[in-house]
Amino acid sequence: MAFWTDIFTKYDGTQTIIHDEDDPRIRYETMVTSGMSEAQRRSVVGDRRKHYSKTLENLALKPRERWTEEEKRVAALFPETSGAGRFLQAAGKVHSQRGIRDQFQAGSSAPAGGSPPSKGSSPDTVFDGAIRSPYVESSYNPLALSKAGAAGVWQFTRGTGRRFLRIDRYVDERRDVYVATHAAAQYLKQAYQQIGSWSLTVTSYNHGVDGILRAKRTVGTNDIGRLIREYDGPYFGFASKNFYAEFLAAVEVARDAETHFGPLQLDPLEQVSASYSPTRPVSRR
Repeated sequence: MAFWTDIFTKYDGTQTIIHDEDDPRIRYETMVTSGMSEAQRRSVVGDRRKHYSKTLENLALKPRERWTEEEKRVAALFPETSGAGRFLQAAGKVHSQRGIRDQFQAGSSAPAGGSPPSKGSSPDTVFDGAIRSPYVESSYNPLALSKAGAAGVWQFTRGTGRRFLRIDRYVDERRDVYVATHAAAQYLKQAYQQIGSWSLTVTSYNHGVDGILRAKRTVGTNDIGRLIREYDGPYFGFASKNFYAEFLAAVEVARDAETHFGPLQLDPLEQVSASYSPTRPVSRR
């Protein structure tokens, strides 16, 4: 969760962290990409990811006495007991995550972002937190559009959205904050009735109800920790495995937003809308 707290509060959209996918505490580099186009940013980030994959392969294949200074620096990020197998595994798990402090700060000023849930574990409290998933999904940006075509504050795909909203050539209710929020509450209630666990219900918002039910059957548990460690199903990758931790970090940051971001401005809807262009979809990865 500490990783996502940093993503929300320390790093903005001009910074990209190169890290280990399975253990984000292992951070190879923080890149600054201000002034670059999105295509340039993706290219330089991709090159650095390849650099670290190659470095990790060298750690696995070369004797220690032949390690370069860069290889020694990267090796020092891992436990001293790490051997060739761990480095080879890590070589295929080099991941990048862009900071979203600026987006989260704008989202913290939005009306839906106010009055974050109190601590506790009752279903009502967890549901209260669950309906703040837009911190994770879109940072309360009503113009957000994902690469997969998910749209609006709640990032409904067309398929899921049509179960609760009008989406056609004339109207797309995913863009209506209030209508979409009501639809999201319906989704969460129905998902919880099927899944029976709020942590997995929240995760289903990323991985789908059917996907979570399949994971439960495969591993035989409602324990999200075990699912993350043991389930290796299709599409259950970094985003799905980290969604609940990302959500928890978002709720914790929201509880104390002014400590992280300073006094929040009023007239928040105007602030959020002004922060984004409808022709420039949000890129969060």
